[in-house]
Amino acid sequence: LHNVYIASILDEGHLNPELTKETKNLIFKPAKILVVDDIEYNRELILQNFEKSAITVVTAYDGVNAIEEYKRHKPDLILMDIRMPNMDGYEASKLIKEIDDVPIVALTASVMESDSERLKRKNFDGYLRKPVLKVDLYTELSKFLDYEYNESENENVTQKIELSNKAKMHISDIADVVSQEIRPLYELSIKSNNITDIKEMHSKISLLAKKYDVALLEKYANDLYEAIDAFDILEIEILLKDFDKIEKTLLES
Repeated sequence: LHNVYIASILDEGHLNPELTKETKNLIFKPAKILVVDDIEYNRELILQNFEKSAITVVTAYDGVNAIEEYKRHKPDLILMDIRMPNMDGYEASKLIKEIDDVPIVALTASVMESDSERLKRKNFDGYLRKPVLKVDLYTELSKFLDYEYNESENENVTQKIELSNKAKMHISDIADVVSQEIRPLYELSIKSNNITDIKEMHSKISLLAKKYDVALLEKYANDLYEAIDAFDILEIEILLKDFDKIEKTLLES
């Protein structure tokens, strides 16, 4: 779909950019979770959030299978879909809670705030709305699983960086591309929230980073690509806001 505009999230109180930065620095200690969903694609989306973590994930495709996998693996937490064939999430959670008081977080497509209390009365300890954003997932899991906070990842992006020799030799060329090509795209992206504009901005940054071996821009481009690929609206907004700091850090180094 071309020229897709990203909806404004400024009025969404639960989407907090500072919270996102904090959850990105969470490092979960080794744990095992069970992801229950009858749609394989949904299970895969959640699995991808733990690829570089110490969390082991096992999966189940319905309520009956969830009980079997729980008994087999004894996970530390369960992410439970509500609507599934054979046995739904309500019944499966009830039966699992009769075995052990393991934390169970409901996965629901509902947007009703009142569902929070209703789900808690139905053997759930929390809930997440589909599609699940990583910031929400990590925030919810941090209530039940042990974790550490990676302080090193919280360093200010505006601190001095060491440029490669190639980048130093071509710093004026880099500055010209940033000011004449990338900044206009950045300003357009901020104004339009158009995913096509943001992709073009990413492409320009990525090409510049590779051409002159600029590690700072390469990391920024990679982060932006991952956010675009996941259509993570909140992360895209945060990265766009960071561009001014990235540019200042680069040109002052």
